[in-house]
Amino acid sequence: MKALGQRNVLTHTPAQHKTAMTEGLKRIFRAETAQEARQKAYALIEEMENAAPKAVACLEEGLEDALAVMALPKKYRRRLKLTNGGKRNRLPSERRIRWSVLITETGAMSNLLKGIYSRFGA
Repeated sequence: MKALGQRNVLTHTPAQHKTAMTEGLKRIFRAETAQEARQKAYALIEEMENAAPKAVACLEEGLEDALAVMALPKKYRRRLKLTNGGKRNRLPSERRIRWSVLITETGAMSNLLKGIYSRFGA
């Protein structure tokens, strides 16, 4: 079974209906509870079933998998909805590394490395 994602559903949505589908998907994933999200999903399915049948089929197929995150406490939901956790965890250090290339003074580089080590090291 395919996992539901906005990209998967939007891939099967005709161009003239992508805006409406995008807004509908955002309403689903911003819901406070799984029941509210299901209601919004069923409303979107009814609205788009004639305009984008393949997208609706993809939405129906992956809805319960996508709503599994709703069973978790609210503070973890947003973080776990992201699909690329590895990239999310890597970005802060990559930003620091890119900036360190711009530092030409030895003392400044040493201070930067000490700060990073004190924050993430021991």
